[in-house]
Amino acid sequence: MPSVWTNTILSVIIVSLISLIGVFFLSLKEKKLNKILHLLVSFATGALFGDVFIHLMP
Repeated sequence: MPSVWTNTILSVIIVSLISLIGVFFLSLKEKKLNKILHLLVSFATGALFGDVFIHLMP
């Protein structure tokens, strides 16, 4: 049975690796990046609004 420390370190590594997806998008060519940029901005805006509304609920 894995310890709490093992689970914690594993989850931090996974979250850190997920953040590297942004680096992948920066390496795309400008033409492809412009096509995807609106989609990425809409996801970011939706995530922020969702977080705000969840925190405002009592």
